[in-house]
Amino acid sequence: MGGFRSRSESAGSSRRQDTGSRGYRRRSESHRREHEDARRRTGSGDRVRDVVFDVLRRVSAEGAYANIALPEALRSANLHGRDAAFATELTYGTLRMQGLLDAVIADVAGRPVDRIDAVVLDALRLGAYQIMRTRVDDHAAVNTTVELVKANGEAKAAGFTNGVLRSLTRTPAGTLVDRVVGRVTDPLERAALRTSHPAWIAEAFNAALGAGPGQLSPELPEALEADDIRPLVHLAARPGQISGEELALVTGGEQGRWSPYAVYLSEGDPGELEPVKEGLAGVQDEGSQLIALALLRARVDDDHGRWLDLCSGPGGKTAFIASWAMGDGAVVDAVEPVPHRARLVRNATRGLPVTVFEGDGRRLEEIEGLEIPTAPGRGGAAESSGYDPSLFSFSLIGFDLKRT
Repeated sequence: MGGFRSRSESAGSSRRQDTGSRGYRRRSESHRREHEDARRRTGSGDRVRDVVFDVLRRVSAEGAYANIALPEALRSANLHGRDAAFATELTYGTLRMQGLLDAVIADVAGRPVDRIDAVVLDALRLGAYQIMRTRVDDHAAVNTTVELVKANGEAKAAGFTNGVLRSLTRTPAGTLVDRVVGRVTDPLERAALRTSHPAWIAEAFNAALGAGPGQLSPELPEALEADDIRPLVHLAARPGQISGEELALVTGGEQGRWSPYAVYLSEGDPGELEPVKEGLAGVQDEGSQLIALALLRARVDDDHGRWLDLCSGPGGKTAFIASWAMGDGAVVDAVEPVPHRARLVRNATRGLPVTVFEGDGRRLEEIEGLEIPTAPGRGGAAESSGYDPSLFSFSLIGFDLKRT
């Protein structure tokens, strides 16, 4: 299961380089570091927005996962209660709406977003989100954003930032959206942009709703709008360690609708909850829990107690599966090609019967240390890979999930 960056990043587009090319340019990397160090000492004067902006910059510049970076930042800044809730709304809301925000910013600024410095662009996204989607006073949204730009070494862009956001405040959000969406000719792409979805996700929704090539399901707009609703935090009770009902009682959350192990949280830092601290539960989207349950409930005629997770980062799904494996006396081999994601898997599965391997799950024979006895002639995918599927209870299911 992947972590949460932004919808435009999840579309697989290449990440913008943090160089500010063709927009406001920094004088040098040392100039950037100097101002970043100064900002950490003084900030913009608004602790909540400083935390939010730090997370947005980490997502944009480093490819960080907001659902991991934000709780760390909240704890580091000692933000709790309403401040933590506000920071959470601004962070996730800005990232969730990024595609539409970029279109609106480009329209008002009169230039493509790739010609706006990366630091200034992240600040504009944060300011625009507050203006278009929250009850934050327009004056406060503009001023705090300008101060963020100044505090992050881009004082020369303060006037530009002020001008763009002031223009946004003079036009109703609905009019801004209608204007940029109206320029898109393809009906599916138009529906995707209106709800800030990448086109490929809208295409997947459209196909799932039964529309054929060149067709648009009449249910697509409603489905995309439903997917754009602010999400709740989902906890997963670790099977065999705590039940969903117990987790809901302990945390004050609401039991999930689809997964028997899911609990919904409307506010608060899940990392501060005792069941999470003790490894009895973790943050995991309810949909991801259902995928794990599908694997766990699949019938395997010859289960030798070795289970394989081919796409394990950042570890929520693996930990869920491993908790079940521990009760069955099984072990899990978790494969992850990206080193920093592999470290996240190790952290998420500490104390569980999991061995993490760094490598490409499509080429198991090349993964160092992963011992898989061969069984030629077994047929199908097993024969083509040379591996015995009976030794890995969910290996073929894992391949199917990765392919889809």
